[in-house]
Amino acid sequence: MKPRPSCDDIALARTAAWICGAALWLAVPLFAQTASVEGQVTETLRGKPLPKVTITLRGVGAQANPGAPPQQDMYTTETDDHGHFLIDNMVPGRYTVMPSRQGFTPPPAVRGGSAPVAPPLLLEAGKRATVTLQLAPAGVISGRVLDSEGDPLRDVAVQAMRYLYLGGKRQLSPQSTGQTNDRGEYRVFNLPAGSYYLQATSQNRSLMAMGRNEEIRGTRPPQGFVPTYFPNARDAASAAPLELAVGTELPSVDIRLQAETVYTVRVKIPPVEPGQIFPNYNL
Repeated sequence: MKPRPSCDDIALARTAAWICGAALWLAVPLFAQTASVEGQVTETLRGKPLPKVTITLRGVGAQANPGAPPQQDMYTTETDDHGHFLIDNMVPGRYTVMPSRQGFTPPPAVRGGSAPVAPPLLLEAGKRATVTLQLAPAGVISGRVLDSEGDPLRDVAVQAMRYLYLGGKRQLSPQSTGQTNDRGEYRVFNLPAGSYYLQATSQNRSLMAMGRNEEIRGTRPPQGFVPTYFPNARDAASAAPLELAVGTELPSVDIRLQAETVYTVRVKIPPVEPGQIFPNYNL
């Protein structure tokens, strides 16, 4: 015969059961106060799942949880080999979704800008939202920067620019920058598909190396390079646009910098009497 449980054993069992029940009772409202989101990221060309994509969800506006802190809530994770991701135990509220991976950009341009990757997500307490995201393979523009005689120029900044609507006005905006090496070669990468204008700007190192009190002498005045648009224009209106498709590279996009005579200006500013405010001078 089995021994009859003692009073202490019965009391201990009842206490354990009460603790388990209380834990389950508390877990239900705790779960109800959180939200979750899952989804998948694919690439636009072939629809293949993208692994190693960093997913960032950033809270915007007021939080649905009355006890939430005033600062924005932010969550990050990374997609698996199947492009899948899952984030649990999130504070309910509205979030922006931002996927990022090197070599990929948001979907192709829409009216000079980038299409939104996904609309803001409203995460409700006790529910799981699902989202499907896409990234496009980035493009590349490469070439050389030369002078008028065909010699390579090093340390020249090359900007890939696009027309965007900023403040209701259509204007050129830099998107990415490269720099030439000792062979005059440059490579501007991580570009979304679209129409681009290239601008090359030399730092004119020979002039920068001059001292303040040095005077230029000689029969030939020094030459400098003005900012030049591809292929050899001085302003954007005369420049040639470049059409970059998704995930492609435009090679051999060479730019010939325009040279012009450089002048120095020496200015002497009169001293300021004690107690007077130093005036502003514009040259």
